[in-house]
Amino acid sequence: MDFATALRDVLPDDARTARALLSSPDHLVAVDAALDPQWVRFSTLHEIAHYVLQDHRHALYLCDAEGLSHRARLDFEVQANRFAADLLFKGHHFTVEAQALPVSAATVKALALKYQASFEATARRLVEKHHAPVMLVVCERQADRSVIDASQPAVWCVKHCSASTSFRTRWFARVEGEAPAEIAAALSTGGRDLTDSIVVEMPLAGDGGGAFRVEWFFDQGHIMGLAMPKKWGRGWRVSTCAGATSPATVILAPAQLTEPREIHHEVHQR
Repeated sequence: MDFATALRDVLPDDARTARALLSSPDHLVAVDAALDPQWVRFSTLHEIAHYVLQDHRHALYLCDAEGLSHRARLDFEVQANRFAADLLFKGHHFTVEAQALPVSAATVKALALKYQASFEATARRLVEKHHAPVMLVVCERQADRSVIDASQPAVWCVKHCSASTSFRTRWFARVEGEAPAEIAAALSTGGRDLTDSIVVEMPLAGDGGGAFRVEWFFDQGHIMGLAMPKKWGRGWRVSTCAGATSPATVILAPAQLTEPREIHHEVHQR
């Protein structure tokens, strides 16, 4: 369905941002035809979740982009997203497969293609279900000084983070700040495959931090990083930086580029 035209005269103005809908009495699910194929699939599963979940009793659901994303704030949207993700990634099957693979951009690509999901959703699922201590950092380009002065580099700020249980319980839950300028410039030039990633070491900001190995890659307007501690064990601690919003927040420090290098992993699917 083309929501832009089909719903123009039916919905109030504040509901025209809907990207998927469910009419329970009609047993009807409709998804905006403008969505990418991966989002069509997830959005359909999201509306099916509204239909089958016991406490979801509304006759009509109109779900916008935020409600269909991990940024959803309403409980019933969060529940529908969780149900849809379990269906999309086939429950425990994804977890078992992911545990046998290295945490890398190449693994993200291989699993995304297999499960017909977006790269970002797959990366988030990989991190959340993996036993290894790993964090996914997603950065988006800001409307910044480069708009006024083209000679200035673009600024890519952290949009959101996801972390494995072993990572967030031992280190921190999220980071704030900007992607390293030299990494952002290299990755955002266009025509770059997801697996054409760059690996660097980045220190935690503040005193007493430690080094993290971060694999940076680019997909659909976002720069993403898979961060893992270079080493872990006794004596590690995380210092909260000035300006941090909570004890579980650290600020991204500039990358220490020893020898940035392209890396390519081979992933063998079972």
